Amino acid sequence: MALVSSLPSRPLTDDELYALHTSGKFVAVVPVNAVTDPDKDRRRSLVVGAIFVTESTIVSIEYLPNNRSWSRVYQDENKPESKKNAEGFVDSVFDEAEAALEEAAAEMEAAGDVSEVIDRQVDSDGEAALRDAAEFGELLQQHYDDAT
Repeated sequence: MALVSSLPSRPLTDDELYALHTSGKFVAVVPVNAVTDPDKDRRRSLVVGAIFVTESTIVSIEYLPNNRSWSRVYQDENKPESKKNAEGFVDSVFDEAEAALEEAAAEMEAAGDVSEVIDRQVDSDGEAALRDAAEFGELLQQHYDDAT
């Protein structure tokens, strides 16, 4: 899957992730970790961890600010067909992909880059954990601004 290499060299906004979700290219695209914007006037959260689901694969990815790139954290098959839920994915595989991203977030927390979860944004497609990270958030916003 050329997913990682096809993403921009910056974090994604919620709107960009939603556009990918509704593009028809994926069964689902779900934000898992997002960092709030330190600029309270702008209020733009940036996604740094997401799960991409296709008919055959479930992949979790994270944004690596030091490299300004995305990295695959987890990948497995979206099988067996008999275990797929109404949304079109195997819950146990999705849960493993989500756990891998939560582990990556815990490492950022331990390093002091981000704080613990301050809020959860729930919609029909999943739940994103929002973390406060003033310096890290400023860095991500700068990456976003530099690339757009």
